[in-house]
Amino acid sequence: MGPVEYFVLEFQGNQFHGEIVPALRDAVASGAIKVVDLVFARKDRDGKVTVLELNQLGNSAATWLSIATETSDLLSDEDIELLVGNLESNSSAALLVIEHLWATRLREAVLRANGRLVADGIIPGEVVQDVIQARGEAAA
Repeated sequence: MGPVEYFVLEFQGNQFHGEIVPALRDAVASGAIKVVDLVFARKDRDGKVTVLELNQLGNSAATWLSIATETSDLLSDEDIELLVGNLESNSSAALLVIEHLWATRLREAVLRANGRLVADGIIPGEVVQDVIQARGEAAA
């Protein structure tokens, strides 16, 4: 298995919009990622959290199942509780766990070349943008 990453995507007003599924479907179809686990949560105005698995989504389950065909229940109840703890009231969230398939292929190529990974990490996109912006202002 390749590197695995999780995301908690929060949406105000307890509403998801349709842009997410096509973007994920494209990433899955390209072979870049595989969705390993997918859980939904809602936090009402009073702060009560309701967790929904894919099989509890009713009519929209088929849409999400088209991108999450091999989910593994990797997120435990404790993981979910911790991850949804910071949601704002009256919001929804998708908890998404993906495997980076592209990295698996790269790792195999590195191993065949007698190489090894000595460090890795993820730098959030916002941090990269801030650095680029700061460097641009410093050069001006």
